[in-house]
Amino acid sequence: MDIQRQPKRGLLHILCACIFIMISMLSLYFTSTEPILWIVGGGCIASSITIIFISPTTESSSPRNISISYTIALVSCLLVRLTTELLGIQVGSQEPTIIVLVIIALFITLYIFSTYNINHPPAAGLTLVLVAHDTSYYKFIAIIILGGLLSIISHFINKKIKLDPH
Repeated sequence: MDIQRQPKRGLLHILCACIFIMISMLSLYFTSTEPILWIVGGGCIASSITIIFISPTTESSSPRNISISYTIALVSCLLVRLTTELLGIQVGSQEPTIIVLVIIALFITLYIFSTYNINHPPAAGLTLVLVAHDTSYYKFIAIIILGGLLSIISHFINKKIKLDPH
């Protein structure tokens, strides 16, 4: 679907994308004590929703890639977080420790993406913020819900395009 050829549908998709991004940002704002999470996390969600609405027929916008990629990124972050807690590593604001933990989580995420041919880059960006900030697990629940909603939206958009390709 080309937004240039279908301005009314394109405007509707852009409006829906903006509304979803606003809801996502508010959800992250209320589940985190640090603004960086809802800014960067919201940026990842915004990137995902942009791919879904602007390029709905691409591999990256498939419901499978979206749901699996967000799940992998979240599980990678949780594993790194839980490991640091079990080992008694104090993360706090120690930048070198945070950088190492982020790289470990990102490596795990990207390795699984490449091994299983999963293609949804915005989800990988979540590892940068989820490992480094805010130990509240409410944010993980919020992102799981938002990722699920992204998959559902993608499914319906893909279904609509198959029914009405023009």
